[in-house]
Amino acid sequence: RLGLNKETLRNTIKINNASNIVELDPTSDSGQRGLLLIQLFQSLDSLTNGEEVTIKIFMNSKNHLTKGIPIEQIEEEAGLINVVECVESLSKQDM
Repeated sequence: RLGLNKETLRNTIKINNASNIVELDPTSDSGQRGLLLIQLFQSLDSLTNGEEVTIKIFMNSKNHLTKGIPIEQIEEEAGLINVVECVESLSKQDM
């Protein structure tokens, strides 16, 4: 629902491209990135009331808050953390 293709997902959580079946250890670097990605989805889902189109627009549009295009930013660890923190700050304002 975030609009990630397989390549973007693999790049984001840093898994082997040859692997089709993935079991992530939540304490590994890949597992931590996977947990951040889940956190991003949950926050966006909550903010948008589950509106998939709105989530995809956010992920694929230049964003002043994240200072980039989130779907591109999340492929790097610092970008993923930044996008998650930005979305969570919006969630806290929404409360």
